[in-house]
Amino acid sequence: MNVGDHELELPLGDFAVTAFHSALESQLGIADLGQALSDMVDCEGLAANIGDVVVSGLTVLSVPQMVTPCEQGLDLAAERVDAQIQKLETAQLHFAGGEGTFHMESKADGLRATQLSAVDGNWQSALGINEGDFAAPSSFEAVRKN
Repeated sequence: MNVGDHELELPLGDFAVTAFHSALESQLGIADLGQALSDMVDCEGLAANIGDVVVSGLTVLSVPQMVTPCEQGLDLAAERVDAQIQKLETAQLHFAGGEGTFHMESKADGLRATQLSAVDGNWQSALGINEGDFAAPSSFEAVRKN
């Protein structure tokens, strides 16, 4: 079997954001960066330290009212970090071709005598990042699951 020329785009930024969030979860037990920032910045304590904002005897901003904008600001900061990570380059994976071998097995179910059980072979491929191509030859194997 011969495999023809084809290309795939890999969104490295999306992969990096997913990896970043997975690392936060596995290493720190934190669901996302917004939660991590919230854990580091005590919005309620910060608001309490500032106290009520009073102008000419009139409370224009109370302690409880300061907590929500603080938390929203931390969430916005987390979203912006994710957005910056997502801007990483997109890589192109170019498969120039390849060769593979089909492996057939006998099947005595009355419907067919043989069926595909596995495929293996080699790719001639290149990975393009920042307009540079890097050879990325590789082998592949696929096994049929019943």
